[in-house]
Amino acid sequence: MGSNKFYMANGKDIWVKLGADKRRAKREEIQRLLQSSGHLYADEMPVENTNLSDINIDLFRSFYEHRTHEKLEDLNIPLEKLISNLKLMADDKLTLAGLVVFGKKPEEKRPQFVIKAVLFPGNSPAVSEYKDSRDISGNIPKIFEAGRSFLINNLRWVQKDQHFNTTGILRIMHECKNAGITVDFIEEKENEQFKVIFHRN
Repeated sequence: MGSNKFYMANGKDIWVKLGADKRRAKREEIQRLLQSSGHLYADEMPVENTNLSDINIDLFRSFYEHRTHEKLEDLNIPLEKLISNLKLMADDKLTLAGLVVFGKKPEEKRPQFVIKAVLFPGNSPAVSEYKDSRDISGNIPKIFEAGRSFLINNLRWVQKDQHFNTTGILRIMHECKNAGITVDFIEEKENEQFKVIFHRN
């Protein structure tokens, strides 16, 4: 939102003031305004064209039983009600959290939530050849493990100050240690994915 000023007219229309000009606020801007004020959470928003059948029940069962030490089958509550109570469903649809954490194929409903990983020689991405390239999709547990494997497989294991018969130590560049990811779940664009551009000399 930056320095844009929001104000309401007629008790319903929300406008954005830009210097001497003004315009109606876009849907994403209104959602972001509500999110920043604690009135809207992107991960609790229902995802269209989803339902209970899109959840990986085995993955959810493993998570629930590990956290609660209770068997899912022993609960005296319908599964859909339980999932809704955990804010993984709303209005008979999966929420964004339910989809990306426990979905069977979340990339079919939200194709922007994938990792594009590329390993290329040198320090500049302006090259025509690469050494390794992966499109990593799935729910968060899957893409975490697959993304981690991609990085580990393409990093060097160095000796450092160890003796010759020891296992190498994984070399993590300083930039990787300090890397951070900011995800905007409100302004969803299908042509934007998580991109990992990885180089090794």
